[in-house]
Amino acid sequence: MIEYDGIRNIDQELVALDETKPIIFLDIDGVVNPIRRQRKWVGPDSLAGGQWDPELYKASNWNLEELTHDPELHYPVSRKLTVDIDRWFDLGEHMIEWNLSQWPEKRYKTLTINLMDEMLDELRELVEKFGFQVVYLTYWRSEALRLLEPELRLGATAYLDWNTRSDRGHRLKIDALQDFYERTDIRTPFVILDDESTAGLKSDADLWYSNPRYADRNPEKAAQVKELNTIPKLVFQQAPEWGIERAHLEEIRKFAESLSS
Repeated sequence: MIEYDGIRNIDQELVALDETKPIIFLDIDGVVNPIRRQRKWVGPDSLAGGQWDPELYKASNWNLEELTHDPELHYPVSRKLTVDIDRWFDLGEHMIEWNLSQWPEKRYKTLTINLMDEMLDELRELVEKFGFQVVYLTYWRSEALRLLEPELRLGATAYLDWNTRSDRGHRLKIDALQDFYERTDIRTPFVILDDESTAGLKSDADLWYSNPRYADRNPEKAAQVKELNTIPKLVFQQAPEWGIERAHLEEIRKFAESLSS
């Protein structure tokens, strides 16, 4: 398995970013691919077992309901894309060969994603106008470049490998982004669009932090934390039902204009 080591291309090789251009770190599911459904409980009115009640885990007790978007706030889903994702894309050659000998039919999984062409057109316009580098930060990793970029056409050539060795002990995408900036000299302004691991963060929040007592014992780390928090950034947490909304692209436009002013 390939270890976390920064920015990689479609062949999972390390590549460098242009330090003069701002970056958009882009998730796929729940962001580019909105999940236009929500689960609705149709089971018993009361559960004797509380949050551990086995009724909660019965599929028959849940319905999936399609959501209706608000055209003033949300972009419409215009088409669906079906792809076969490689389940073993990040495994080494020998491991893939062994898996194929055991489960030859399980290598690929068919997935269908929702695409919002109007949103993608506007996002492409922002990327081109302000010179953003698009870097995928997603479970899809290199498969985002192989399967999705030909359809999304955002000019992305790289992804941030987020199978992170984070000292924080987590495996969150936000940790991979933090570690990437900590381990390199890149201080490029960035936008992150994600639906889960940025929970609780605000656009003006400090992504990097340290305990004051720890800072006293490690002044170099404290100085780095202070420096990193001066990087211009815009942090979103998308609602996965809607993905990127109209207001999000307007905020990115304003952020980009502030960088060039």
